[in-house]
Parts: sequence; structure tokens; C-alpha cells
Amino acid sequence: MTPETLLLTLVTSHGKRLPGLLWSKQFYHYDVTRWLRGDIAEPSPPEEREHGRNHDWNALYNADVISMPDKWEYPWYAAWDLAFHCIPLALIDSDFAKEQLVLMLREWYMHRTGKSLPTSGPSASEPSCALRGGVACLQD
Repeated sequence: MTPETLLLTLVTSHGKRLPGLLWSKQFYHYDVTRWLRGDIAEPSPPEEREHGRNHDWNALYNADVISMPDKWEYPWYAAWDLAFHCIPLALIDSDFAKEQLVLMLREWYMHRTGKSLPTSGPSASEPSCALRGGVACLQD
């Protein structure tokens, strides 16, 4: 592959993929405490919910527009996945990319101990160390 061909491939690839990062913005609302209690107008949730997935994330309250890197993961997002997506996102909307990284480090997006950030998978408590590095890259 020649340098010219490589450059053309990169430009074409970015032109197709970068708009997808903008398209993936969505309002995300997840209040673990409310989810544990259930809806007032509905029957009470099953008792298992009190000890099930993410029950110990009762400080988690999300009500923001976030870049959902993989919509198929909805309603679960991974802070580390979002951190990696903020690198190319910064090419087209650096302010939004930085806001996303800072948002994920706010206290209402963290575990009540402050030691963990939400991830997808069986538990929101899986490691997500890439986010901190992403924030460091986007500092003024």
C-alpha cells in the first residue's frame, strides 16, 4: 500500500465512521435507586432485585445525553468503551468528547465508594481504567 493509498483509505474510512459517532448521541436515564424500588403505579419489583445486578450502585443516577458507542449494549454502557470512542469523537466535536469524559468521572456516575466507574457486562463494577487516561489526554 502506498502512502497516497493509505491516506485516501483513512480519509474515506473517517468520512464514513465519524458521522456515526454523532448519530449515537442519546439521552440516557438510569436511576438505580428508583429501579430498585420500582414504579409507584406498577406492582412491586421482584425481591431478587434488591440483591441482583447493580444493587450496590444505588448512588448511580444518569440523566444526560451521552455518546452510546454500541447501541446494541443499551441499556448498559461501558465508561471505558466511551473513553476510547472519545478519541475519534474529539476530531469532530472536542468539547462534547471532553464533556463525556468528565461526566463519567462525576460522583453520580461512580460507585458510592468512588473506586469504580460503570461498565457493561454482568456487573457495572468491572474495571474501566481507560477512562482516566482519556481525560488526561483531553485536558486543556
